[in-house]
Amino acid sequence: MVDESKFYSNDPREVLDFYEQFENREGLISWMRERPTAEIKIKESETGDGEVVVVIPSINEEYQKRVLTVFEGLKVVFVISGGKFFNYARSVNAGVRYALENFSPSWIVVSNDDVYKVDQSKVLVDELSTLGGSDVELVYADRGKYHSYKMYLFKIAEYFPEMIVKFGKITRNPIITVQGEAYARFWKRFNTPYLAMMESQMGPLRGPLKKIIGEEVASFYNVGSFFIIPRWVAERGNVLDPIFINSHEDVWLSLSTRKKEFIRYRIREDFGGTLGWTPARFARVFCNEVYLSYLLDTHVEIIKGSN
Repeated sequence: MVDESKFYSNDPREVLDFYEQFENREGLISWMRERPTAEIKIKESETGDGEVVVVIPSINEEYQKRVLTVFEGLKVVFVISGGKFFNYARSVNAGVRYALENFSPSWIVVSNDDVYKVDQSKVLVDELSTLGGSDVELVYADRGKYHSYKMYLFKIAEYFPEMIVKFGKITRNPIITVQGEAYARFWKRFNTPYLAMMESQMGPLRGPLKKIIGEEVASFYNVGSFFIIPRWVAERGNVLDPIFINSHEDVWLSLSTRKKEFIRYRIREDFGGTLGWTPARFARVFCNEVYLSYLLDTHVEIIKGSN
């Protein structure tokens, strides 16, 4: 019987201790798969004809008010869910199903709730009208800090986890430290050789840092906090893999999708506006690195086709 209490702790050391209960990757992933789902409720806006539907997981009423101005004139579906069993992917999938069952959208937008308007929603609609829905599976907005950004996928070197722990302590960065400690303690136990990293995290030393981390096996653009899919993609089933727990579901979507397009639509957002940006959160994120490595090991063609 797994004691889950430490996973939800605000102390990153306790979160890391949680992983000690599992002997291997399969055991941890089995726990992720069987994790309960928080209650989900749906609330829709009164605006919009349903041609373009915006799906937004949110429990923050202030954010919801702002979202309605960002996507003015469009049908917005708020997926209301929270608590320790909140799962972003499951909320998105529920919102997409609701959109399909209640409207006839040509396009479904998925967005975080911590967004700010840059372009009018008419720009979004006009840009989407230039795309052939049968020719694209995934649409990116114009590049931003936390959406449509460059990422690298590495197969880490043996020495890298310990090096990151030391670097985090030297720079007094608790988030880097906890990420390093997670890999140092568990990457071999859970067979987790892959690390996905934002280009912006690497700074001006990107070139030398790549060699230090290990082998670069892929580079790609990650949808992050905002993306769009055509109706036919939504009808295939779950848009996001519900086994992920509030991280990396966007990475896997971006890696595993082939037909992609960018549009000239700008939007801005906060980072961690809803889930926060704490060492404990990043300790919890490690289980998603484990699951991502599992998916990459079982879908080797994804890496070959991502560059």
